Amino acid sequence: MKELGRSGGWQKALGLLADMWQAGMKPDTVAHNVAITACERSSQWPAAMGILEDVVLRGLEPDVISFSAAMSACSKGQCWDRSLHLLQKLQDTGLEANAVAFNTVASALADALQWAAALELVLDGLPTRRLDPTGVSYGAAARALERGGRWQEGIALLAQMKELGMEPHVATYSACISACEKAQEWSWALALLAETSPDLIAFAAAISACEKARRWEPALALLQEIRVRQMLPDTVACNAALSACEKAACWEWALVLLRDMRRQGPKPDLVSWNSAISACEKGQSWESALCLLRELARQGGAVVPDAITYHASISACEKGKQWQWASTLLSEMRQQKLVPGTVAFNAVISACEKGGSWHMAIHILCVEMPHHTVVPDVFTFAAAISACDSGSDGAMWQLSLNLLEQLQTGYALQPNLVLYNSLIRVCQLASSWQHSLGLLSELSAAQLEPDMASLGTVVQAVERGADWPSMPGLLDEVATMGSSASLIGLPSLRLR
Repeated sequence: MKELGRSGGWQKALGLLADMWQAGMKPDTVAHNVAITACERSSQWPAAMGILEDVVLRGLEPDVISFSAAMSACSKGQCWDRSLHLLQKLQDTGLEANAVAFNTVASALADALQWAAALELVLDGLPTRRLDPTGVSYGAAARALERGGRWQEGIALLAQMKELGMEPHVATYSACISACEKAQEWSWALALLAETSPDLIAFAAAISACEKARRWEPALALLQEIRVRQMLPDTVACNAALSACEKAACWEWALVLLRDMRRQGPKPDLVSWNSAISACEKGQSWESALCLLRELARQGGAVVPDAITYHASISACEKGKQWQWASTLLSEMRQQKLVPGTVAFNAVISACEKGGSWHMAIHILCVEMPHHTVVPDVFTFAAAISACDSGSDGAMWQLSLNLLEQLQTGYALQPNLVLYNSLIRVCQLASSWQHSLGLLSELSAAQLEPDMASLGTVVQAVERGADWPSMPGLLDEVATMGSSASLIGLPSLRLR
């Protein structure tokens, strides 16, 4: 029976118990405890609970070991509420719960994100019963604080342990560092890291803290420290450092990190590649982004480009005004059975706008998006209308107004200030000052406050094509619509 308890042979243990009762041997509490322990080792909490109930039904008295083993089984089964109930039931029977029992339940509570209850159990429950918290107790409390992002309490917990002459385990430090990471307290994370002999988990938590706070330099330094200590960083740590570089647009360092991962390990996953490509996108290095995309696709294997990879690459081309490449990547997405969303189409249209290809922008909006049943948003129309700036055709303003009508009636969207400003500019370039004034009226009617771009463009439109005898009235109208800010740029008109 004891061998079954140690090995976790819970089914055989249950069968043996049943055989003993049938043979009239009347197994005692100790035998039942062995069976409960076998269930606990196999994470079979329902069976463990059943045996504990059977102990009571057969007139036996469960002891602390009975309850503790059942609590541990429930904890492993992520049934924290049952663990807490068993602890209360143990005390109700008059038995004295030991620190192990409290630690078991506290760990279950911490793992279930019930951090407040776990803290109360360790910091209040144990002292109330004159039990000294152990390192395991504080470890459970630290995990609870980490789950709740309570970094200040975590630092206080470590200080309390040291005052009691206890040396916190590195796992306890890791939990407190992770709490600092969640609160973006990167400096405290580094300070705690310096107090212990960190393992990979502690390093990864500190690097992630730097990443969250956009501190790429200490993140890289920590990653280098891992290698100096002849430890192999895991993918989590490397990806956190890559993300720090990505957020800071440090694309050169992102490429170095990716290269080191490929040469020294760990092997980069898709998150690694996507972070590096996104770093190139933010750093406006579209050529590097495309090279990474091509390299990823060429290497084959389990790691292949996904929609995020293509979105970042298209956005890099958009920032580099490379509308041809952006359009090509959009086509590639469909060939790879990836579904481009509105964001991807918006980036391509914006690339066309920046690259001066208004006809392609309109084609994508009016032909390709409906064909692929992708619904445009306000930003889609704003980019397409802005692309009409580059058109040499004098009818661009009519096309832009048609797009406005399509946005409002076809998609029931509300134009924003950016879109109105683009429309006003297109009309201004076409010397259609009447439409510029009309759009300014619509803008005010839509309860959008015109900005300097709105008013300045209308002023230029009026200056280029107005009927000068009627100018005073128009100037008053512009000034009324735009308040005092509209007077910027008007003095030159008044002098005519």
